[in-house]
Amino acid sequence: MILLITIISLLLIAASFGQETVTIRYGVWMSEQIDGIKAQISAFEKKYPNIKVKLEHLPWGDYWTKLQTMLAGGDCWDVFTMNGVNLRDYIARKS
Repeated sequence: MILLITIISLLLIAASFGQETVTIRYGVWMSEQIDGIKAQISAFEKKYPNIKVKLEHLPWGDYWTKLQTMLAGGDCWDVFTMNGVNLRDYIARKS
């Protein structure tokens, strides 16, 4: 959560200095919350029109494999969801 807040804060600061549009990639797995997530993105983009959010939704079973692959390859989402159980594992591996 701290990482998410830090990334969003940095992006907001960077975006406030220029009018260039920035796109951030947001990875999620929560199918049952997708409508709410889309509504939050819409409200965010309305408030910050020079920041676009590209939502990348994957089912639970594929999400963790994709996340590991992306982190290992050095090309991961800018923001992504994490749960408490897996967070401990990622912190331990310093991913």
